[in-house]
Amino acid sequence: MEPHQMKAEGVELRCPVCDASSLFSEVAKRWGEWRVCSECGLEFVNPLCLPDSPEALFDNAYRGNIRESAFQDFSRNLERRRAMIKDPSLWFWTPAYEEILAWLRRVAPRGTVFELGCGHGLYLHSLRKEGFVPVGLDPAHAVVELNRRDGFKVWHGTIESVPGEWVRPDAIVALFILHHLEDPRGALASVRRRWPATPIAIAQYGPGRRAKDRSDPPRNLTRWNSRSLAALLHEAGYSPSVRNIHGTGTGRDFLRPFQAALKSTTAVPPLYRLLKRIQRDALPKVMYPLGTEAEVIVGFGFPTDESASR
Repeated sequence: MEPHQMKAEGVELRCPVCDASSLFSEVAKRWGEWRVCSECGLEFVNPLCLPDSPEALFDNAYRGNIRESAFQDFSRNLERRRAMIKDPSLWFWTPAYEEILAWLRRVAPRGTVFELGCGHGLYLHSLRKEGFVPVGLDPAHAVVELNRRDGFKVWHGTIESVPGEWVRPDAIVALFILHHLEDPRGALASVRRRWPATPIAIAQYGPGRRAKDRSDPPRNLTRWNSRSLAALLHEAGYSPSVRNIHGTGTGRDFLRPFQAALKSTTAVPPLYRLLKRIQRDALPKVMYPLGTEAEVIVGFGFPTDESASR
């Protein structure tokens, strides 16, 4: 089946997380349709597949060769990385990053943390500054090599390709990658099988953060809420704890000129870092009343056969 062909008429499309029935939600332009699960509320695209291998698709995105669904953000992130590398926490646009760090300090103090989809590596740098031993995985060769040059152990490939013995993590984190996966339940079940006693933390975009030009396929194959994330963790064999994080209002459309001006300063790292601190520390205090519900969803999961002892 070609990536943009819909499944045969009359075939029941069930939720890829909880296997419940689904209903048509809206047209996915130049792709097919969006479906919504009748039980957990997950939205998923039909057909639920990437147009190329993850390795090829995301490597091309980081190299600036793809602009569909605002994929140019990936290559721009590498430009911002150079400006933020001295203070990687400036990349933290949501409290979810700090919440997960606080959780890691409790469950895996100074331990090995395995980041799935480590991308440009700023969270790896933050983990190392916090005293953890960070290990990463990403399908894009461009960022794998970049992070390896920075001294990190990073696997090139997908979750399913990692041998279980390659890393022995004390905790696993996955930050904003679920929407890229063709089979999120299968991917998380694979994590659970390989590292059966390791807890996991997941951050994912929620209903309150859906920029129209960035929420469509092939960049986004699924759209999440707290029920669907809890269902995913449960189906994969974890005892879930999930919460919503309120939006700060800084993503409002009328602030886009400020965001564009900020991006233009990446060639002057000190200025860029100053403006990022203003964006992170001051702007949310002014804009919070205009925030949206469930901008980000954070889920923590302990393997079910370990949760009783924790």
